[in-house]
Amino acid sequence: MDSNDLCLPAITDQEADFNHWLQTRRTDTQRYFDPDPARPGTALSEMAELSVPLDAWPFVLTPQFLSRGALAALRTGLTAILDGIDIVLREKFQHDPGRLAAALRLPPRQRDVYRIGAAQDWARIARPDVVFDSSGAPWFVELNAGTPLGGIAMSAVLARMYDAWPESAEYLRGVGATYVDTVRALAEHLAEVDRLDRSRLMVVAYWGHEDDNMPSHSYLGLVRALGRYGITAVAAAVEDLDLDGEYIRYDGRRVDALYRFFDESDGTPGLKDDRWRHLVEHVDRGSVSLVGNLVGNVFVNKGFLAILSEAAASGSLPSSLAERINAALPWTRMIDDVAETVAQQRSAYVLKPADGCCGEGLVFGPATEQSAWEQAIDDAVTGEELWVVQRVVRPPVLRLASLGTGGMTFSEFSTSTGVFAVGRRFAGAIRRCDPTLGLNVTPSLGAAQGSVHVL
Repeated sequence: MDSNDLCLPAITDQEADFNHWLQTRRTDTQRYFDPDPARPGTALSEMAELSVPLDAWPFVLTPQFLSRGALAALRTGLTAILDGIDIVLREKFQHDPGRLAAALRLPPRQRDVYRIGAAQDWARIARPDVVFDSSGAPWFVELNAGTPLGGIAMSAVLARMYDAWPESAEYLRGVGATYVDTVRALAEHLAEVDRLDRSRLMVVAYWGHEDDNMPSHSYLGLVRALGRYGITAVAAAVEDLDLDGEYIRYDGRRVDALYRFFDESDGTPGLKDDRWRHLVEHVDRGSVSLVGNLVGNVFVNKGFLAILSEAAASGSLPSSLAERINAALPWTRMIDDVAETVAQQRSAYVLKPADGCCGEGLVFGPATEQSAWEQAIDDAVTGEELWVVQRVVRPPVLRLASLGTGGMTFSEFSTSTGVFAVGRRFAGAIRRCDPTLGLNVTPSLGAAQGSVHVL
């Protein structure tokens, strides 16, 4: 993607000041943040303890600073979008799995789990993707409700690394910068809703045989952080759980809750499908609590944003709510409904597979030739999968500090913010930065992470 397709650099005054502050302390910065795995800097000691591959897991040193106004706008937008989807689910679909499945073209494996999972709050946990435009306004470009909150533990680890350097800790205190510890918010939610404490066990569960699992430090970081706030947790593969009794057990001990880092079975006969059905049975009869609910992949579907955007524009939502949604959610539609219109307005839109993730399949109009754009739209309309089209919110390009074995450098990154919500409330965030100036947010593919502080 060409940088001309993105916002001009719009770094905040506080971020620019922090960059300048780092430039005057290059030697100390290198010493405290040295990513050499053999002798990592003091500020990276927690990452090293979690076995984060410091030489292959990129991060930026410049925090994102959210003003109180930006935080208020985030909270307002988040609440409006969740409330709007509640109304759509109730009034448009009557919580009917069949109608919902038809509208979103859900595969059979997701239809029944929606029926079971409907008893839970679908928005219990979420990690929307937010892009701040050149004016500083936040736009929710993805919903990601019910997901395992990728980066949940790392967000606080990244924020805490500044505490290990007395001067950086003093700098942040001096400007009034704090951070929201997402895992602490999650632990408080689990204690209140699921009655979890040190006497009960939660398993952070994943499929042991999957090739695309999150890195081990994602699980271990969450387990460790939950323990800090009074929740007993272990990380284990689903294959290592005993599912045959009245309760799920791990290493002979009853499992009271599962934190879901695993996807559903695709219905193919075999070990995974058999274990998935057993898990669903336990959740259905209430023998175990599931965090990151069964319908997580349903509410990741971008079709919901298209349905909500249409509802906000059509007058089917209360006017005050519609105004708040329109101020936070970019115009989004099912491509089938607007194909001819958007085909001729390539520079204004991005085309997305409704059930895609991590930018897979995304077609960014401003960076695509007209003929390729028209072909992509035709393929989306005639194919079996559901696609949506969304007004482009150009991710800002910011000059941020990072540190490698060669020392500190300042480079341009396109940026977005992963916002964490727990119990429908803002619960922290993590900065995601793409050095290729594209839309990649996946660390394993080269995207960098950074901390988010509130002023």
